[in-house]
Amino acid sequence: MATRYIYTKEDLQNIGAGDADGAGWRVAGYDASWVMTDDYIIMNDIDLDGTVLTPIGGRGTASGSYIRFLGTLDGQGYKVYNGSVGGAQYYAGLFAFMGNGNNAGVGSGGYISNLYLYIDVSSTHTDGMVGGVAGVCAHTAGEVSVYNVHVEGDITGAGHTGGIIGYYQAGTISTCSYKGTVVGGTSQTHGVSGIVGSTNITVGTVKLYRCWVKEGTKIYGKYAAGGCMSYVVNPGSQTNYRVQTEECAVHADIYVLGTISGRTTTMHARAFAYGKFDILNCYFQGDQYITEVDNIGYTSSLVYNKSGSYGETNVENCYAKSAFTNNAATANNYGGGIVTTQGSVKNVFFDSTINGLPSDDIGTAKTTAQMKSIATYSAWDIVDYTEHDGKEETALWFIKDGEDYPRLWYEFIEPAPDVSVKIGGTFIKTENLYLKTGGSWETADKLFVKQGGAWVRI
Repeated sequence: MATRYIYTKEDLQNIGAGDADGAGWRVAGYDASWVMTDDYIIMNDIDLDGTVLTPIGGRGTASGSYIRFLGTLDGQGYKVYNGSVGGAQYYAGLFAFMGNGNNAGVGSGGYISNLYLYIDVSSTHTDGMVGGVAGVCAHTAGEVSVYNVHVEGDITGAGHTGGIIGYYQAGTISTCSYKGTVVGGTSQTHGVSGIVGSTNITVGTVKLYRCWVKEGTKIYGKYAAGGCMSYVVNPGSQTNYRVQTEECAVHADIYVLGTISGRTTTMHARAFAYGKFDILNCYFQGDQYITEVDNIGYTSSLVYNKSGSYGETNVENCYAKSAFTNNAATANNYGGGIVTTQGSVKNVFFDSTINGLPSDDIGTAKTTAQMKSIATYSAWDIVDYTEHDGKEETALWFIKDGEDYPRLWYEFIEPAPDVSVKIGGTFIKTENLYLKTGGSWETADKLFVKQGGAWVRI
């Protein structure tokens, strides 16, 4: 494997261009020695200048039409922006297909890290797999495949569709975020979500760790829509897998849109899917909508696993704030979620003031006031906002006691300093002081001063 350096949009388009069928995505001036097993490093921000990219490794509209990316891409914290991925590819994302693994969690290669992607991704294929980073990722169970990657843009497909990965077979996604609108799923077996649309793992573990679906996100699915992950393919027939969701925050409105191919079916809206799940230190804030009146509809803020055939689900130190609109002919709403006796539930809460539901099989009902009280979470690793410093070792959670719901440590924003200026012998806080700039009055705490060569908000 050789190390390659990316400076331009043409360099980005020519990742792996020397491989067979690289003509499917490469552009003029490519280096034939660049292959899909190389290590690539982005050296600066890349302006795509409105370019519509073809997925790297994409070879067409047929199932199996891809070349796997088995190398690495390190974004070094730089951003790729002002462009999109489009066409009718079966596998669509910045990459078509990552990794050499399978749904038994065996394989290697394909690692993306430290990248900010401000792009839209879409495919007009009627059954495609679409994600911001990759349409499909097949890695080794227990190994990280996507780390510190942040996607902002709209993701649109007709099959398995996710903000980060459309269809995930095995591996770990860590420290990633998504913000935008995800639309996908035209059949009963398609999942749509903010991080991973669906997984079909049969052996081993899929893990979502410290993944953040940011405020303003909207997720639209035809059958199953979720916050972090929507769907486990054939969960009742798989026996040796686990899906682990840890320290994940979901802020999204979730919509399930209705009848599939003219027939009545069961529809699900939930934050963390269903199946053999371990959900630890996670939360969901957002509303859920099932719009089609002819179906059976289930909404659950955290997880739904009522059928014993789906296996053991464990939920600990989680909460949900969610209102439900369920227009299904048979509407089933669960405030915090529902599981069978195959699993455990510990220290899980939901806001009953908002969704109006009593306690159910997973969540303990609390009023909005109780949900905003640190006393409710006495068994959690939590401190008041004023005692946190943005470090994990201080506490996993913080709360503005009496004002807000709990947040995870990585959402911490350092409080602005209490700054005052002296006017006429009196000190006045900048938040109460207005200055005229460019013809408009602005509070002084929205202004900046230059200190030591850097601009600092006052």
